[in-house]
Amino acid sequence: PGAEDLEPRRVPKLWERVAKVVAGVLFVVGYAVLVAFLSFELAASKAQVTSQEKPGPACDKVICPIDTKCLTDGESGRGRCGSNVSQNMQTMELLLGIVVGFPMLVCVPCSMHWMLQTGLPRFQRWQAERSRQQRLRGVASSGGGGGS
Repeated sequence: PGAEDLEPRRVPKLWERVAKVVAGVLFVVGYAVLVAFLSFELAASKAQVTSQEKPGPACDKVICPIDTKCLTDGESGRGRCGSNVSQNMQTMELLLGIVVGFPMLVCVPCSMHWMLQTGLPRFQRWQAERSRQQRLRGVASSGGGGGS
């Protein structure tokens, strides 16, 4: 064993632990607020798409590009091309999928690993003791490990 193995492990101060917990809580709250905001915006976009009125007869003669939709102007009654609201909804769905999906694949496992290693020292000691006991049982069941 090297000299670094003999030195006692530095115990983090109370304010360091509190700072880590506060940072983690702020991150989780911010993430939850972002997901809630995107969900509400998505619901509003879906409501706007479903409540959109059918175009009137004025739109029969109007040819609109693919990414737009014919809308009847309320004042003049003429057909005009307007932006397609379903594009906004599709963009919101994609953004919400990325915001929820990426953390599920990367951040959640990394956060769990961090919590198990640094945030829960008792669990870490328990896990180390359990591993040591299993190694000792393995050595004992294989006949002591030495000799020919």
